[in-house]
Amino acid sequence: MVAYRVDALQPTNLALQGALSTLEFNQDGEELAKKREHVLEMTKLLVEKAKKCHVKQINAGKREVKYEVS
Repeated sequence: MVAYRVDALQPTNLALQGALSTLEFNQDGEELAKKREHVLEMTKLLVEKAKKCHVKQINAGKREVKYEVS
């Protein structure tokens, strides 16, 4: 099984990448919409990875209990 490392700040870092440059403010709406869509997709992937990791950790502590009728 592959272990995932999830960086909770990654979507924010992607969104803020280059935000302080003057070129960022001069881009047209289509370019900004594409960047927004990319950030949204990356966020969805990270959430899915985090869910898988969480389920794996929860299931690791479970054990099967067998009961016998006496």
